[in-house]
Amino acid sequence: MTGSLTIISCGTRVADLSTAARQAVEDCDLLYGGARLLDWFSESRAEKMKLSGKLAQEIESLVALSQTRHVGVLASGDASFFGIAARFRQRVPAERLVVLPGISAMQAACAKVGIDWAGCDFFSIHGRELRLPWRKILQSQCAVVYGDPQRTPAWMAAELMRHYPAAATRAAVLLENLGSVDENIQRGPLSQLASAQCGGLSMLILLPSADASASEGSSYAELSLGLPDDDYEHAMNMITHPEVRAVALAKLRLRPGVLWDLGAGSGSVGIEAAGLIEGLQVYSVEKHADRADMVAHNIAAQGLNNVQLVRGRTLDVCAELPRPNAVFIGGGGREIGAIVESALEALPVGGRLVATAVLADTIEQLNHVAPEQRVEWLELSINRARALAHSYLMTADTPIHLFVFQKK
Repeated sequence: MTGSLTIISCGTRVADLSTAARQAVEDCDLLYGGARLLDWFSESRAEKMKLSGKLAQEIESLVALSQTRHVGVLASGDASFFGIAARFRQRVPAERLVVLPGISAMQAACAKVGIDWAGCDFFSIHGRELRLPWRKILQSQCAVVYGDPQRTPAWMAAELMRHYPAAATRAAVLLENLGSVDENIQRGPLSQLASAQCGGLSMLILLPSADASASEGSSYAELSLGLPDDDYEHAMNMITHPEVRAVALAKLRLRPGVLWDLGAGSGSVGIEAAGLIEGLQVYSVEKHADRADMVAHNIAAQGLNNVQLVRGRTLDVCAELPRPNAVFIGGGGREIGAIVESALEALPVGGRLVATAVLADTIEQLNHVAPEQRVEWLELSINRARALAHSYLMTADTPIHLFVFQKK
């Protein structure tokens, strides 16, 4: 007997169920889901299997059972929108898998609030070991954020203000238990919602702000590019300064894929790249333990989930990393020439590498490595005005050399 697995998107209430969803439940001989959804089908003849805290094991068991039985997986909202469908698509052959769509929680929420969800940005930390991407959320005109029992909308509101105090005035809506008799909808600024009582079956919507054009105090977070050095934990001035960061990122011509940030130092270049490009995964490599700890701190402080710290010597660890389509080298010391050669080998044709240098011997090595693939050599000299008596004096930062390579 050949079985099947049907994922049944249940919407937010029984009335949301489509005819196809109701029929699928009737055709199943095993139903799997949370207690709330299983109660909707208490009269079904199917065997019931309750979702527990061992989701990964249960998914594997369901996949095995679906080879000979007709298994139905009950999903709240729409299973393909931050839902469970992706977990099964990776494991069940397409010919044995059916995914029935439903009304997502965000659709129901936007209808309640009275906004067009086509203009929203969506985020989820529900049931995932993910950091709250606070900067991206606060850059959005309208953000919809799924929470969970540990990280409720009230917790999110407090975290957004902790990272960016000016967000306290941002108008928002907390929505809990949509479609249930105990539905809870609260409106107010983030400062008010941070103390709201709510559970895990909830979400937070940040509404467009009236201060978008304000020159000061805007509740929208600024672009993650050329942030002040003080935004990053660093030591002994070992950080790529904002102006150099901006030029280096421009020369890398970033796109979705993989970026290696080698000799990461504070991690500022890779962190800003990760905040700029959707679909970019950054690997920040740092061999010095104290600097690596700073990178870890800075990744967490920026709320990024697409930067991974790799501790170790660059030439030892890069062979184990996914191949990059861009590489930034901020440190390397005496091994800089070998690091550039190794990184160029890993790049695809057209991939870019940018290396910075201050010391004469580093500049000398970079001048002689892969000259046929070098497309630019720049020296950036930054002069800053500093107060002196009743006037100002321009003082120079240490000049920075940027070597730009493109794989041929």
